[in-house]
Amino acid sequence: MGFKTLLQEHNWYGRSRVTVPEPYNLQKLVRLLEALEVSQRAERENVADMQMRIMQEIDRHGISSLSRKDLRDICRVFFLPPRPPGREPELRDGIISAVWQLKRKPALYGLLDSYMDIAKTGDEDARILGRRLREILTQIEHESSVVWKKRDKDFAIFDMDRAPREIAKVILDGNREPSIVLSDAGLDNPHRQKGGLAITAFTEACRIAMKSKRENAVRLQKILSDWAHLHGEKFSYPEVWTEYSAALLSPWDSVRPEEEHKRWITERLLNVAGDPRTNPAQWRGLKERHAMAYGVILRWLTQDSFRQFFDIVTKMTDRLDMWEARRIFWTKYLNAEHISEAWVVFGEEGARLAKEAASRSDDKALLNFGKHNERRGRTSRHTALLMRIGDITIAEWSHNGAWNMWRRGSNTPVLYKKFYEADELMEGDERCVHNGDWERKIRHIILHETGERI
Repeated sequence: MGFKTLLQEHNWYGRSRVTVPEPYNLQKLVRLLEALEVSQRAERENVADMQMRIMQEIDRHGISSLSRKDLRDICRVFFLPPRPPGREPELRDGIISAVWQLKRKPALYGLLDSYMDIAKTGDEDARILGRRLREILTQIEHESSVVWKKRDKDFAIFDMDRAPREIAKVILDGNREPSIVLSDAGLDNPHRQKGGLAITAFTEACRIAMKSKRENAVRLQKILSDWAHLHGEKFSYPEVWTEYSAALLSPWDSVRPEEEHKRWITERLLNVAGDPRTNPAQWRGLKERHAMAYGVILRWLTQDSFRQFFDIVTKMTDRLDMWEARRIFWTKYLNAEHISEAWVVFGEEGARLAKEAASRSDDKALLNFGKHNERRGRTSRHTALLMRIGDITIAEWSHNGAWNMWRRGSNTPVLYKKFYEADELMEGDERCVHNGDWERKIRHIILHETGERI
């Protein structure tokens, strides 16, 4: 990164040609330039070599012998591996004392950066550094120290047991943009806004939102989503994806959100992690640590697949009377929550209509389906709905296709594949055509195999 690029990134390039920066902004610019110089030096001297060289100097001549640059650099890598000085009590305390005694402001800013980057609840070394920084800043009479004292007063920024929750509470109040609150708390550049303190505060906000109810849940989730996508990023805090997804889903375990909000949540989660049915690895943490929240997204996607099947097939059949009877029949099982999973398998025509519907509604969840190869009498207009009820798997075919059922352990079709041979979905352990009293026969089979009734 060059000088011009740095100025443009922090919006000082244009301003520098028409105005004189305010003193504190000028100080921030100087620190950014210092950070640039350090990063360029780090390219020539990696962290391990830097730590070894500076610590050898300390061993030979003591901390007071360090040059201004070396003291600043060791403060900037205070918690970085392979040998973080902030994790060695004697060395940690000696460096902090030297920064105070020698009145080295660049080194102090290095410690502040290290604290913001690593600070999280339960980190005793970060807690000690926070306490010492507070002590140092209370004894400094300088414009920048006044700013940090105010941040500590407003957000308890140097108290690791309080700071994350204080930041989270102010952001969730919704009176200011998340990025503005973060800047007010000292997390005033993209690096700090994704560092340890910001991650811990975001996690705390997720926990608060997770316990919210109804209207308040909608409000908090909107704010949390704005925070999760700082600077237009896809997702700013991948380390805590599980907590974020739980915060959006947990409030809806026993109540149903408005359809628009449900679609909003689904879109945001699937844009980041994909469909949990076809990309389960990204959702494993949620499934293992927040099983109820994971059940919510699966239930919603099952409902979406179910409705998508009937909506698309209705556009491709001439027998609306016959098709409406099937819709009513299976909707009873869906509403009774007997259908735990569902997946649609289209032919070419059905897939085309599904893509058009997704485009019209801007609902990317409608793009999640499988396709069959249009053999064994199946055409581009034939569609199958795969459903799981208890331990059985069902394939309900459109048009004149029969109903098929497989028991666990047989050649059961696998849900969530992108491509199927038509044969896979036509050779069930039980089979039923849709004539006569077909509803009674299917109800009896499902009751016998699963105990579920409607």
